[in-house]
This record gives sequence, structure tokens and C-alpha cells, in this order.
Amino acid sequence: MFIDEMGRHYQTLEFNGDMYPEGRGGTVIEKYEDGGIQSYRDYERFSVGFDRRYFGYADSADELISSFMLEGDCVDYRKNWTDYLYVINGSGRMIKALTEDGTIEIPAAHMGVFEFQNFNQLIQMKRTNTAAFPKKKFVEIIDRLRESHDLKDHIDKLIRSKRDVIDTDFLSGSGLLICHESSVIELLEFVMNDQAKGIEYFIYELDYGRAYKAGMVTDDCGNDIDYGSAETVYEFLRKTADNKN
Repeated sequence: MFIDEMGRHYQTLEFNGDMYPEGRGGTVIEKYEDGGIQSYRDYERFSVGFDRRYFGYADSADELISSFMLEGDCVDYRKNWTDYLYVINGSGRMIKALTEDGTIEIPAAHMGVFEFQNFNQLIQMKRTNTAAFPKKKFVEIIDRLRESHDLKDHIDKLIRSKRDVIDTDFLSGSGLLICHESSVIELLEFVMNDQAKGIEYFIYELDYGRAYKAGMVTDDCGNDIDYGSAETVYEFLRKTADNKN
């Protein structure tokens, strides 16, 4: 669950199976601790990917996520029958949670974990090196590149389908878009210390992760490296850079 600045409470369908903190719920905790869920957009992207990877309950975010408004910055979990709830307070203020054990406070920028009607634990986002290139910005840049790339392809298809009315061989989607894709990629490789050209591989060979399948990218020991999204590519590059330091 995610609570935004307006007090709107977003929740997914209930994920049934292995959602305790030592299981798949640990994936949610780790993602939050690493700074991967700081806005509703982060929450939506993660939730959709999490559902597709483990459950397959919904075909879209609209099917997966519902919302309601909070009243008085207080949530009542005394009738909750979900084994584990992971509640992210992105409101910027204190949120109160009513449980069978009493009232619990979830500070801003914290995650509260609830087990049925009771409080389980409080999770705080890990402090990161402020000098590091932010993951949120990295993902936004990759998303814009992908959208520009997709738009160019769409325009090219339209042009090819209208050859009878467009009398030129030199018009293309690239000619209609002002784009500095190669320069942006080069800059991202520099700031992320991507000497192995992983970003370039992710964009061109894996079509922004859409062509990725498990086993396509591995480390020296043969372990899978997830190149299915900009988030996982960022996390791998940061981890690699941290290990070198």
C-alpha cells in the first residue's frame, strides 16, 4: 500500500502466497529500503512488475490497484485479515494506524509492516550517497528515451504505409524528432561508470528490457542478472560500482 501527499491510499489486490518478510515480502522491503518506491509512480511500476513476475492477477495497473481517501491521517487495521500488509507512508507527515495492540505511528518516509490486525515492524529507507546519480532520475531518462524510440518507430510505420501520398524516400521518424539518444546514453554510461556498456546493451539489444529473458545476462559465476527493467539495471550498476570502491 502507498499513501500519497494528498492522503490518498492506494492498495493492490491481495497477493496470496509467500508474502511474509522472509519470503516475497522481503522483495517489497528491500525495494523500499533501497529507495525504489518514493512516489506513487514508483509504487505503481513496482506493483505491476511484482504481480507479473509472481502472480499474474491483473493485466493493467487499473485492474491491480484501487484507492480511497484517508480521513484524519488515521488507518484502522483492526479488521484486516491479510497475513502481511506493507504500508508506505509517502504523505510527508505522520500517519496513525489503529491495531489490536493499540495505536501505532508511521513516520513520513517509513514503511509499516502489519500482520493481520497487529503491527509487525517499521522499515526506514536506507541512507544513500547523495553524490550518486539518483535511481529515480536514471529511470525517468530511460523512460523518455524509450518513449522517443517508440514514437520514432510508430512514425516510420505510418510513413511506410502512406508511400502513395508521400513522394519522398528521405522522410523518416528520425527526421521528425529532435533526439540526442547516443549522447544521452554516453552520459549515463559515464555517470554510472558503465564500462561494460550494459546500458547500451539494455537499450539496443534488449529493446529497453522488453526482449529480456532469464539467463540472457549472467555474472562470472553464472548467476542471472536481471536486465528486465531500468530499475534493475540501475541497481546492478550501483552494486557493481560499490563493490569496486
